[in-house]
Amino acid sequence: MKAILDREKFLKVLNRVQAVADRKSSMAILSTVLIEAREGGLSLSATDLEIGYRGTVTAEVEGEGAFCLPARKLYEIVKSYPLETLILEQEGPEGVQIKDLEGDLSYRLSVFPAEDFPSLPEISGETVVELPGETLEAMIE
Repeated sequence: MKAILDREKFLKVLNRVQAVADRKSSMAILSTVLIEAREGGLSLSATDLEIGYRGTVTAEVEGEGAFCLPARKLYEIVKSYPLETLILEQEGPEGVQIKDLEGDLSYRLSVFPAEDFPSLPEISGETVVELPGETLEAMIE
């Protein structure tokens, strides 16, 4: 799998993901983000088994693949990445490379198998309640 991404869009989703991923869990997989290649982009998921988050980022994707990366480390790399565009490329079942278009800048991260990531519950439209933001804010206060 290979994905070409806009750094700012990726960072925005990673910011939300890494806030949900549990850094202090005894289960290492809960400190990771599940990245899945989809048509038109990547799906990113994180959970601490109480809260789950799933977001998408548009990207040029070649091939299929799913893997888990350490959420905080990935966030820090992308946050400090100096260029606008980056490539996320899976290198077999063991690793992922984050690089620029020219290949001058490169990071390698070990992956966790996607099969080890806990599944997020599917929410049907029947249980969804829509509220204006102001109403929700008043209820919380």
